[in-house]
Amino acid sequence: MNTYLIDTNIIIYAYNLNSDLHEQALNIMQSALNNEMRAYIADKSLYEFFAIITDSKRVEEPVSVKEAVEVLNLIKSSNIKIIIPSFNTMGILLGLLEKYNIGKQRIFDFVLAAMAIDNNIETILTRNDKDFAMLDEINILNPFT
Repeated sequence: MNTYLIDTNIIIYAYNLNSDLHEQALNIMQSALNNEMRAYIADKSLYEFFAIITDSKRVEEPVSVKEAVEVLNLIKSSNIKIIIPSFNTMGILLGLLEKYNIGKQRIFDFVLAAMAIDNNIETILTRNDKDFAMLDEINILNPFT
């Protein structure tokens, strides 16, 4: 079974009922929650999800803090593995930054990629596939195209 790192945008679309991508993203999350796929989520993606889904400046109809915490608890108690950066992740990240000459805000996408590589995850699921397109080290899949 392939391994997938679910990016923040997939989680947000799954729980943002106003998103045109809600149904597709919800199907991905349900597959992950039902252990139909080997899914991983980076800790930072959960923090980003919470910050965005509860912010009226970022989504049309934000959810309450209580609802967002319920989603986080659901993910935490599921078979989805939450990953955190390790000491080795930093070495991988530094190598990627040098290899691809990455600077500025793009570092955050490369932290995610380094975490995936460090955890032997084969594919990152994201709508932002262009942000990772140059990477040879990992597969990138936009499930919405």
